[in-house]
Amino acid sequence: MLIRLFAALIIVCMLPCSSWAENITIRVTELPTGNHQYFHELLTHSLEDAGYTVTLQSLGVVPLKRSMEMFLSGETDIRWFHKAKTQELPLVPVRVDLTKDLIGKRILVIPKGQAQIYSHIENLQQFKQLGKVGGFGKGWYDVQVWRKNSLKFMEKDGDWRALYPMVASQDRNVDYLSRGVGEILNEIKEKQDVEVESTLLFSYDSDFWFFLHPSARHLEPIIRNGLIKAQKSGLMDELIEKYWGKDLKELKINQRTVLKLTAPAAE
Repeated sequence: MLIRLFAALIIVCMLPCSSWAENITIRVTELPTGNHQYFHELLTHSLEDAGYTVTLQSLGVVPLKRSMEMFLSGETDIRWFHKAKTQELPLVPVRVDLTKDLIGKRILVIPKGQAQIYSHIENLQQFKQLGKVGGFGKGWYDVQVWRKNSLKFMEKDGDWRALYPMVASQDRNVDYLSRGVGEILNEIKEKQDVEVESTLLFSYDSDFWFFLHPSARHLEPIIRNGLIKAQKSGLMDELIEKYWGKDLKELKINQRTVLKLTAPAAE
């Protein structure tokens, strides 16, 4: 009898404790643009499919800069960044690509009425010969890519959104913006003096990873395994289609001339 009881206790001790292993609370912030929605849903569903009960505890809708400050100070647990940030920030990376390189597919925003300038471009060398200058926010990964590929660019310190009127004015030494296929249509909705260039697709190897504040590092293997399963199960594909499928069709991604760029991180 005592032997059976001892054996039963050993088995119980070997089982995961549901009080802490299956219930996870993760502190997050939301962005006014709604750009957090895909990442939060991917995080939640991937963990739920792995057997966890997940609560995303939102600390409010806050601007991007404030969201970053809260994360770096440890008020929130998780954020997504370009994976090149691995060496720059004292954070814990979850090394699983989140968008299947979608962020590395870029389309130009140009002044309205200038589409014909780009319509004949068939390769990167022809594009370079135009001598056009791309505008980027200070510190964007795109800057490294454009520099690596010997493309002209300028960096805008402060609010990067000021680049839109700069492009529209045609007299501020910036000819176009490079925007991701998942963000460009939403951004350009109410802008009258710029348009989406319709023939080119700039492509380079690039993606986001989740990063955890060091205080939440215990979540890394749990989230990593959940995301790997999400890639294999088709969950990631379903969410990409849900959030960006309509935009990808409207932008006619598969009909564009692809200009392949070399990404520094891929070397």
